[in-house]
Amino acid sequence: MDETIKVRLALESDYMQVVKMSKGIYEGFDYLPQCYHVWLRQPNRHVFVAVAGEQIIGLTSAWLIDNGKTLLSQAGRVNPDYRGQGVYRKLEKEKCKFVKEKYPKVRVMRMTADN
Repeated sequence: MDETIKVRLALESDYMQVVKMSKGIYEGFDYLPQCYHVWLRQPNRHVFVAVAGEQIIGLTSAWLIDNGKTLLSQAGRVNPDYRGQGVYRKLEKEKCKFVKEKYPKVRVMRMTADN
């Protein structure tokens, strides 16, 4: 994987790139475009993006539930051109590092998936 790939918290201004990257997910019935802005405002949720240069190439979210004891990962996705290159692994690693530092009470991590 190219080391120039960075992971950061998502911004409102990332929306169009996220939607573009997500095109075709769930056969056109992707939930993320409808909840993206809401998720960014939720105090117990953090959305992370992987960026190559100026391009968003991956996304995942961390939703803290059970009074901050459980982390639920949702909406994981990687641009098809970057799949198989460790992008999602890097997203997960940085997300876990962030959560461990900010939410030390987390004891359980869960992931939702629909492959």
